[in-house]
Amino acid sequence: MRRCLMKRVSMIWLGIIVCAFFAFHSEAQEKKVWPLKGVTIGAAPVGGVYYVWAGGPAKILAEKLGLPASVESTGGPVHNTQLVNAKELHFGMVTAAPVYEGWHGLGWAKGRKHQNV
Repeated sequence: MRRCLMKRVSMIWLGIIVCAFFAFHSEAQEKKVWPLKGVTIGAAPVGGVYYVWAGGPAKILAEKLGLPASVESTGGPVHNTQLVNAKELHFGMVTAAPVYEGWHGLGWAKGRKHQNV
């Protein structure tokens, strides 16, 4: 139950971040001067829930903003945190605990802070 709640909260935050990111630009202006050719969204292995969930924002970005978005199969939340930090992904599906550990250099991060997320 707690895992389900964390997934929902993570998805809500992802939605808020994506909306906030695009809220400051007009749709017409975006299509003319958008600096990216497309975005990548890190999910989890193909067949996992994150892979399916990442398809929603990718579809919205493509259909509503004309910005191609691809969903990438990754190792999951920890891997997505690492890839976004390394600028190999634009967005990544994550849960709170792995991002917290990465930000503070705890747990899996083993002292290395991942704050470029």
